[in-house]
Amino acid sequence: MVAIKSIINQCIEGKTVSTKHLVLPEGKVNSLLLGRAMQPEASVFYFEKKVAEKLHKPKRKETITEILRFSVRQLDRLKHPKLLTLYHPIEESNDALAFATEPVLGTLANVLGCLEERLPQNLPPLVREYSFLDLEIKYGVLQLTEALCFLHYSCKLIHRNLCPQSVIINKRGTWKLAGLEFAEKCNENDIMVNIFFPFNCVGLEV
Repeated sequence: MVAIKSIINQCIEGKTVSTKHLVLPEGKVNSLLLGRAMQPEASVFYFEKKVAEKLHKPKRKETITEILRFSVRQLDRLKHPKLLTLYHPIEESNDALAFATEPVLGTLANVLGCLEERLPQNLPPLVREYSFLDLEIKYGVLQLTEALCFLHYSCKLIHRNLCPQSVIINKRGTWKLAGLEFAEKCNENDIMVNIFFPFNCVGLEV
């Protein structure tokens, strides 16, 4: 445990990772290291900047890190039960970015990838063996709808990145919306319109 804490501290130069954010490596979420903390429990997302070096263009490398910073700042600013809860804001060194959130199981992409055997990853058994009940899927979609309604109507934001990688499943099985990298403010002149599609059916009593 001490060694793991030391490694994280080395990645975040000059900053100390407190005990509540001490992590045990369990898997990966979109190049971010996923860990579970001890007392209280939390998850740490970790991004190595050298991953972006494969682009071979310094400007693009900085763009990627700035997009990640923006996403975490949005989570810190926007508070809603259906958005991923940020426990500790982003910490940065020359080599890495890291931040802590509520304890999570993984992304929807992690789980679906395991089920479809399309995305070979080094995932913990709990994620690899996870499966959804039909009711869980319906409730998950409802949770995402509530999150989007909050962004659209209360924050006047468009998410612009809704995909399985942006849906986080927390330890309790709740679907939380994240991935706010490309969120954009709505135009003040835009008018919210309720769209209604008439049911094309005839009642049973007819």
